[in-house]
Amino acid sequence: MQPYVVLVLYQTLWDEVVAKDLLAKWLTQNRLAGLLIYDNSPKAQQHPDFHLPKVTYQHHPENLGITIAYQTAYANLAQEINWLMLLDQDTQLTEDYLKQAEQVIKTNHSNLAAIVPKVFADNRQISPIAADQYIRSGFQEIASGITNNRIMAINSGSIWQRDFLDMIGGFNSKFPLDFLDHWLFYMVYQKQWQVAILNTHLLHDLSVFNYDKVSTVRYQSILSAESQYYRLYETKWLAHHQKQLLKRMVKQFLTVKNRRIWKLTFKAYWQLSKERNKS
Repeated sequence: MQPYVVLVLYQTLWDEVVAKDLLAKWLTQNRLAGLLIYDNSPKAQQHPDFHLPKVTYQHHPENLGITIAYQTAYANLAQEINWLMLLDQDTQLTEDYLKQAEQVIKTNHSNLAAIVPKVFADNRQISPIAADQYIRSGFQEIASGITNNRIMAINSGSIWQRDFLDMIGGFNSKFPLDFLDHWLFYMVYQKQWQVAILNTHLLHDLSVFNYDKVSTVRYQSILSAESQYYRLYETKWLAHHQKQLLKRMVKQFLTVKNRRIWKLTFKAYWQLSKERNKS
Protein backbone atom coordinates (compact mmCIF):
# COMPACT_ATOMS: atom_id res chain seq x y z
CA MET A 1 0.00 0.00 0.00
CA GLN A 2 3.01 2.33 0.27
CA PRO A 3 3.47 4.91 -2.51
CA TYR A 4 6.54 5.04 -4.72
CA VAL A 5 8.09 8.52 -5.01
CA VAL A 6 9.65 10.20 -8.04
CA LEU A 7 11.52 13.43 -7.31
CA VAL A 8 12.86 15.62 -10.12
CA LEU A 9 16.07 17.60 -9.64
CA TYR A 10 17.40 20.45 -11.75
CA GLN A 11 20.62 22.27 -10.90
CA THR A 12 20.10 21.54 -7.22
CA LEU A 13 22.30 19.49 -4.91
CA TRP A 14 20.59 16.62 -3.12
CA ASP A 15 21.66 18.10 0.24
CA GLU A 16 19.66 21.24 -0.63
CA VAL A 17 16.39 19.34 -1.18
CA VAL A 18 14.21 20.13 1.82
CA ALA A 19 12.32 16.82 1.67
CA LYS A 20 15.36 14.54 1.60
CA ASP A 21 15.60 13.76 5.34
CA LEU A 22 11.89 13.01 5.67
CA LEU A 23 11.95 10.79 2.60
CA ALA A 24 14.95 8.89 3.97
CA LYS A 25 13.18 8.44 7.32
CA TRP A 26 10.02 7.05 5.73
CA LEU A 27 12.01 4.77 3.43
CA THR A 28 13.87 3.40 6.45
CA GLN A 29 10.53 2.78 8.18
CA ASN A 30 9.24 0.95 5.06
CA ARG A 31 6.40 3.45 4.72
CA LEU A 32 7.41 4.30 1.15
CA ALA A 33 7.84 1.70 -1.57
CA GLY A 34 10.87 3.40 -3.07
CA LEU A 35 12.36 6.62 -4.44
CA LEU A 36 13.51 7.55 -7.93
CA ILE A 37 15.70 10.66 -8.00
CA TYR A 38 15.57 11.88 -11.60
CA ASP A 39 18.31 14.47 -12.07
CA ASN A 40 17.99 16.77 -15.10
CA SER A 41 21.06 18.80 -14.13
CA PRO A 42 24.00 19.24 -16.54
CA LYS A 43 26.37 17.43 -14.18
CA ALA A 44 25.75 14.25 -12.22
CA GLN A 45 26.23 14.22 -8.47
CA GLN A 46 27.21 11.68 -5.85
CA HIS A 47 25.63 11.18 -2.43
CA PRO A 48 25.50 8.32 0.12
CA ASP A 49 21.68 8.45 0.00
CA PHE A 50 21.76 7.28 -3.63
CA HIS A 51 23.05 3.91 -2.41
CA LEU A 52 20.35 3.35 0.19
CA PRO A 53 17.99 0.39 -0.30
CA LYS A 54 14.99 1.24 -2.54
CA VAL A 55 16.65 4.46 -3.81
CA THR A 56 17.47 4.88 -7.51
CA TYR A 57 19.42 7.83 -8.89
CA GLN A 58 19.30 8.60 -12.61
CA HIS A 59 21.14 11.40 -14.38
CA HIS A 60 19.63 12.85 -17.56
CA PRO A 61 21.62 15.93 -18.68
CA GLU A 62 19.50 16.22 -21.83
CA ASN A 63 16.82 17.72 -19.54
CA LEU A 64 13.66 16.67 -21.36
CA GLY A 65 11.36 17.87 -18.60
CA ILE A 66 9.34 16.37 -15.77
CA THR A 67 6.84 14.26 -17.71
CA ILE A 68 9.48 11.81 -18.88
CA ALA A 69 10.61 11.42 -15.26
CA TYR A 70 7.07 10.67 -14.10
CA GLN A 71 6.51 8.29 -17.00
CA THR A 72 9.78 6.47 -16.26
CA ALA A 73 8.72 5.91 -12.65
CA TYR A 74 5.21 4.83 -13.67
CA ALA A 75 6.41 2.44 -16.38
CA ASN A 76 8.81 0.73 -13.98
CA LEU A 77 6.53 0.37 -10.96
CA ALA A 78 6.66 -3.07 -9.41
CA GLN A 79 3.43 -5.02 -9.84
CA GLU A 80 2.46 -4.71 -6.18
CA ILE A 81 2.79 -0.89 -6.06
CA ASN A 82 -0.51 0.94 -6.56
CA TRP A 83 0.38 4.59 -5.84
CA LEU A 84 2.89 7.05 -7.31
CA MET A 85 3.89 10.32 -5.60
CA LEU A 86 5.20 13.20 -7.74
CA LEU A 87 7.60 15.59 -6.06
CA ASP A 88 9.64 18.65 -7.05
CA GLN A 89 12.83 19.75 -5.37
CA ASP A 90 11.15 22.96 -4.10
CA THR A 91 8.26 21.38 -2.19
CA GLN A 92 8.57 21.36 1.60
CA LEU A 93 7.13 17.95 2.38
CA THR A 94 5.73 17.39 5.89
CA GLU A 95 5.18 14.31 8.00
CA ASP A 96 1.58 15.35 8.61
CA TYR A 97 0.89 15.18 4.88
CA LEU A 98 2.50 11.76 4.53
CA LYS A 99 0.51 10.43 7.50
CA GLN A 100 -2.79 11.78 6.16
CA ALA A 101 -2.06 10.36 2.71
CA GLU A 102 -1.18 7.03 4.30
CA GLN A 103 -4.59 6.89 5.99
CA VAL A 104 -6.44 7.70 2.75
CA ILE A 105 -4.54 4.99 0.89
CA LYS A 106 -5.50 2.45 3.57
CA THR A 107 -9.20 3.19 3.03
CA ASN A 108 -8.83 1.78 -0.51
CA HIS A 109 -11.10 4.11 -2.51
CA SER A 110 -11.39 2.29 -5.83
CA ASN A 111 -12.52 5.42 -7.73
CA LEU A 112 -9.92 7.77 -6.26
CA ALA A 113 -7.57 9.10 -8.94
CA ALA A 114 -5.33 11.29 -6.78
CA ILE A 115 -4.53 12.54 -3.29
CA VAL A 116 -3.38 16.16 -3.02
CA PRO A 117 -2.34 18.56 -0.25
CA LYS A 118 -3.15 22.23 0.01
CA VAL A 119 -0.11 24.01 -1.39
CA PHE A 120 0.82 27.58 -0.51
CA ALA A 121 3.21 30.05 -2.14
CA ASP A 122 3.64 33.67 -1.06
CA ASN A 123 0.99 33.25 1.66
CA ARG A 124 -1.79 32.17 -0.69
CA GLN A 125 -3.23 28.81 -1.61
CA ILE A 126 -2.19 28.01 -5.15
CA SER A 127 -3.40 24.40 -5.18
CA PRO A 128 -5.92 22.90 -5.46
CA ILE A 129 -8.18 25.47 -7.10
CA ALA A 130 -11.54 25.43 -8.83
CA ALA A 131 -11.25 24.77 -12.56
CA ASP A 132 -14.83 25.00 -13.78
CA GLN A 133 -14.00 28.41 -15.26
CA TYR A 134 -11.01 29.66 -17.26
CA ILE A 135 -8.12 28.84 -14.96
CA ARG A 136 -6.37 32.22 -15.16
CA SER A 137 -9.47 34.20 -14.21
CA GLY A 138 -8.75 33.81 -10.50
CA PHE A 139 -7.78 31.39 -7.77
CA GLN A 140 -10.76 29.93 -5.92
CA GLU A 141 -9.57 27.77 -3.06
CA ILE A 142 -11.03 24.29 -2.53
CA ALA A 143 -11.94 22.84 0.88
CA SER A 144 -10.63 19.52 2.21
CA GLY A 145 -12.42 16.27 1.49
CA ILE A 146 -13.15 13.91 -1.40
CA THR A 147 -14.58 15.71 -4.41
CA ASN A 148 -16.07 14.99 -7.82
CA ASN A 149 -15.88 18.67 -8.77
CA ARG A 150 -13.71 20.08 -11.54
CA ILE A 151 -10.47 21.13 -9.86
CA MET A 152 -6.80 21.57 -10.72
CA ALA A 153 -3.78 20.96 -8.51
CA ILE A 154 -0.05 21.23 -9.13
CA ASN A 155 1.95 18.10 -9.80
CA SER A 156 4.28 18.29 -6.82
CA GLY A 157 2.92 16.54 -3.76
CA SER A 158 0.17 14.73 -5.64
CA ILE A 159 -0.19 10.95 -5.30
CA TRP A 160 -1.79 9.04 -8.17
CA GLN A 161 -3.53 5.69 -8.15
CA ARG A 162 -2.03 3.28 -10.65
CA ASP A 163 -5.42 2.09 -11.93
CA PHE A 164 -6.24 5.63 -13.04
CA LEU A 165 -2.86 6.14 -14.69
CA ASP A 166 -3.37 2.83 -16.51
CA MET A 167 -6.73 4.07 -17.77
CA ILE A 168 -5.31 7.29 -19.26
CA GLY A 169 -2.09 5.73 -20.54
CA GLY A 170 0.24 7.39 -18.06
CA PHE A 171 1.57 10.92 -18.49
CA ASN A 172 0.97 12.98 -21.63
CA SER A 173 4.17 13.60 -23.58
CA LYS A 174 2.53 16.62 -25.29
CA PHE A 175 3.26 18.51 -22.05
CA PRO A 176 6.89 17.72 -21.16
CA LEU A 177 7.17 20.46 -18.53
CA ASP A 178 4.23 22.84 -18.24
CA PHE A 179 0.46 22.26 -18.12
CA LEU A 180 0.79 18.53 -17.44
CA ASP A 181 -1.07 19.16 -14.18
CA HIS A 182 -3.92 20.86 -16.05
CA TRP A 183 -4.20 17.88 -18.38
CA LEU A 184 -4.10 15.32 -15.55
CA PHE A 185 -6.97 16.88 -13.64
CA TYR A 186 -8.89 17.50 -16.86
CA MET A 187 -8.70 13.73 -17.41
CA VAL A 188 -9.82 13.05 -13.82
CA TYR A 189 -12.99 15.03 -14.48
CA GLN A 190 -13.52 13.53 -17.93
CA LYS A 191 -13.28 10.00 -16.54
CA GLN A 192 -15.45 10.96 -13.53
CA TRP A 193 -12.98 9.85 -10.89
CA GLN A 194 -12.47 11.55 -7.52
CA VAL A 195 -9.73 13.53 -5.79
CA ALA A 196 -8.96 13.51 -2.06
CA ILE A 197 -7.89 16.94 -0.76
CA LEU A 198 -6.07 16.63 2.55
CA ASN A 199 -6.36 19.09 5.40
CA THR A 200 -2.66 19.81 5.47
CA HIS A 201 -0.46 22.58 4.07
CA LEU A 202 2.74 22.34 2.05
CA LEU A 203 4.94 25.23 0.96
CA HIS A 204 6.21 25.45 -2.59
CA ASP A 205 8.40 27.94 -4.45
CA LEU A 206 6.57 28.76 -7.67
CA SER A 207 8.85 31.20 -9.46
CA VAL A 208 6.79 31.08 -12.67
CA PHE A 209 4.40 33.53 -11.01
CA ASN A 210 7.19 36.11 -10.86
CA TYR A 211 8.04 37.54 -14.27
CA ASP A 212 11.22 39.11 -12.86
CA LYS A 213 12.51 35.64 -11.92
CA VAL A 214 11.26 33.37 -14.69
CA SER A 215 13.59 32.97 -17.67
CA THR A 216 12.37 33.86 -21.15
CA VAL A 217 13.00 30.26 -22.24
CA ARG A 218 10.76 28.94 -19.47
CA TYR A 219 8.10 31.56 -20.11
CA GLN A 220 8.05 30.66 -23.79
CA SER A 221 7.56 27.02 -22.76
CA ILE A 222 4.60 28.04 -20.59
CA LEU A 223 3.01 30.04 -23.41
CA SER A 224 3.38 27.17 -25.85
CA ALA A 225 1.99 24.61 -23.42
CA GLU A 226 -1.05 26.62 -22.38
CA SER A 227 -2.02 27.46 -25.97
CA GLN A 228 -1.69 23.81 -26.93
CA TYR A 229 -3.80 22.79 -23.94
CA TYR A 230 -6.69 25.06 -24.92
CA ARG A 231 -6.39 24.11 -28.59
CA LEU A 232 -6.50 20.37 -27.93
CA TYR A 233 -8.48 19.87 -24.73
CA GLU A 234 -10.50 22.64 -23.08
CA THR A 235 -11.38 24.18 -26.41
CA LYS A 236 -14.40 26.02 -24.99
CA TRP A 237 -11.94 28.42 -23.30
CA LEU A 238 -9.78 29.03 -26.36
CA ALA A 239 -11.37 32.37 -27.29
CA HIS A 240 -11.18 33.48 -23.65
CA HIS A 241 -7.53 32.44 -23.54
CA GLN A 242 -6.81 34.54 -26.61
CA LYS A 243 -8.34 37.62 -24.97
CA GLN A 244 -6.50 36.89 -21.75
CA LEU A 245 -3.17 36.83 -23.59
CA LEU A 246 -3.83 40.34 -24.87
CA LYS A 247 -4.73 41.59 -21.39
CA ARG A 248 -1.67 39.91 -19.94
CA MET A 249 0.56 41.49 -22.57
CA VAL A 250 -0.69 45.00 -21.78
CA LYS A 251 -0.12 44.47 -18.05
CA GLN A 252 3.37 43.08 -18.68
CA PHE A 253 4.21 46.03 -20.95
CA LEU A 254 3.40 48.39 -18.08
CA THR A 255 4.89 46.48 -15.15
CA VAL A 256 7.55 43.93 -16.17
CA LYS A 257 11.18 45.03 -16.56
CA ASN A 258 12.15 42.21 -18.92
CA ARG A 259 10.81 43.58 -22.21
CA ARG A 260 11.03 40.18 -23.92
CA ILE A 261 8.21 38.90 -21.69
CA TRP A 262 5.46 41.08 -23.14
CA LYS A 263 6.81 40.53 -26.64
CA LEU A 264 6.58 36.77 -26.21
CA THR A 265 3.01 37.11 -24.94
CA PHE A 266 2.05 39.25 -27.91
CA LYS A 267 3.65 36.73 -30.27
CA ALA A 268 1.60 33.92 -28.71
CA TYR A 269 -1.56 36.04 -29.00
CA TRP A 270 -0.85 36.88 -32.65
CA GLN A 271 -0.09 33.29 -33.58
CA LEU A 272 -3.26 32.03 -31.91
CA SER A 273 -5.28 34.74 -33.64
CA LYS A 274 -3.99 33.67 -37.06
CA GLU A 275 -4.76 30.02 -36.35
CA ARG A 276 -8.31 30.79 -35.24
CA ASN A 277 -8.94 33.03 -38.26
CA LYS A 278 -7.93 30.19 -40.60
CA SER A 279 -10.27 27.69 -38.97
